[in-house]
Formats: sequence, C-alpha cells, structure tokens
Amino acid sequence: MKPSTMTRPMLALLTALLLAGFQVGCSDDAPLEDKTATSQEDDATTTDAGHSPGDAQTGDDTPDSTTTPAADAGAPPDTHTGDSGGDIPDTTQEEPDATEQPQPDTSGEPDTSSEPDSSGEPDTGSEPDASSEPDSSSEPDTSGEPSSNCATGIVQDLFALVNASRAAEGRGPLSCDEGLGRAAQLHAEDMCALNYFSHTSDDGRTFDQRIRAQGVSAGAMAENIAAGSSTAAQVHQRWMNSPGHRANIMNGQYQRMGVGFKPCSSAQYSHYWVETFAD
Repeated sequence: MKPSTMTRPMLALLTALLLAGFQVGCSDDAPLEDKTATSQEDDATTTDAGHSPGDAQTGDDTPDSTTTPAADAGAPPDTHTGDSGGDIPDTTQEEPDATEQPQPDTSGEPDTSSEPDSSGEPDTGSEPDASSEPDSSSEPDTSGEPSSNCATGIVQDLFALVNASRAAEGRGPLSCDEGLGRAAQLHAEDMCALNYFSHTSDDGRTFDQRIRAQGVSAGAMAENIAAGSSTAAQVHQRWMNSPGHRANIMNGQYQRMGVGFKPCSSAQYSHYWVETFAD
C-alpha cells in the first residue's frame, strides 16, 4: 500500500472521530440549569406585591410565623412561603390607638389633689332664656353686696392681661363694669363659702340670672371660672390655653367685664376666680 493511499482513509477516520468528540463536549457545557435557577428567582421576587427584583424589602413584607402553614418536611424551604405582600395583617393597625379613645372632659371639674389648678368650662349663654330675667318692677337687691372692685390691684392686673391679649389680635379693650364685678365677686365668695365649683350656684341660679340680679342689662353674656391659681398671670394663662375660655376673652362682641377673686381657706381650693362678660 502506498503511503499516500493509506493516509487518506486514516485522515478521514481521524477527522470523523474529532468531529464526534467536539459535539459531545458542546452538549455537556449548555447552561440549562443556570437558566432554570434564574427563572425561579425571577418568579419569587415578583410575588412580593409589586416589588420589582432589586427593590429593598421592608419588615411589612415579612410573613407572620404564627399564621404561615408548616412546610412539608420533604419539600425544600421556601423563603417566600406565605409572603403575599399585603395579605399578612398589620397587627399594629388592628389594635386601637389609645389617642383615639374618647377621653372624659374633666376641664370643667375641679381637681381632687390637695392644691389643684383647675378651670371650669366657660359658660357662653349669649342668648339667655327670657324666663331667667327678673321682674322688671323690682330693683336688684344690693344689700350686703360688695361695692365695685374695679380699683382692686389684682382685678386691675387681670384686666391689663385680658386687654393686652385682645389688643394683640385687634380687639378693643374691655371696660370694668360694676354690676358684672359684683356678680363675679359674689359667685367667687359663694363657691368658697359653700365649697363647690360650678357655673350654677348652690341655690340653682344660672350665671345670667346672677348677672341680671345685679342690674346688668345685656343681650350677650358669658362667664369663666377657675380655682387654684394664686395670681392673675397664672389664671389668665390657663384660660388662654383653653379654647372655650379663650373664646370668651377674645370675643369682639363683648365690651364689658367683671372680675371676682376670693382667697379661701375653708374649701377644697385656696383661690376662686370668676370672669363675667357682657356686650
């Protein structure tokens, strides 16, 4: 056999063997498993209710271990089991917010502490019932009643504070009215003597009845009361911090005011305050 004749078949055989080996090697290197893993990972990240792959996950999306069913012992753990991105209830929302619970309004009731600082709810009976008006044929009984207290130092202090607050918001000053002052002073003394704290007198009279009994004629009236504060500055600040009391002080309809103040050692509170207003 000539060398050239023997070489051709051998070369053909070697070429066929080399081609077959190359095909087998290419088949073993195909990344099918990697592609499957990538697909599964994509599916898992898109189950988080709108979170796209790569988004930061928050604690809200963590499934509650108490509500997630136990996984099959034979199944591989799935870190997204039960994570529906919104199906897990937020227990912080189910519990009632303590701030939303209705709280009793105690601003109108005196504090039971030994030295309270209490203010009552303002009485704004701007339109009193006509039935509360006294008989016009009778003159108001002023026997035993205090004279005008408009010149008293602590009364003047409170007037200065009230009128400064009104001026700061463009309201006109209130003038000191003797009848309003008597009604306020008598009520402060009555609360001290009979140990109570209310806009209604111990004998059942309302604030407008007490005011009219002092000969005051008005179409709009109001009253603030407080107990516990020892200075005009203290009680004025407390009233200004209370929306209802502040509204009485700042009401542009009122033009007159009276003040009652009574230091007290025989009742629950050491000081009683009354402001009366009229147009």
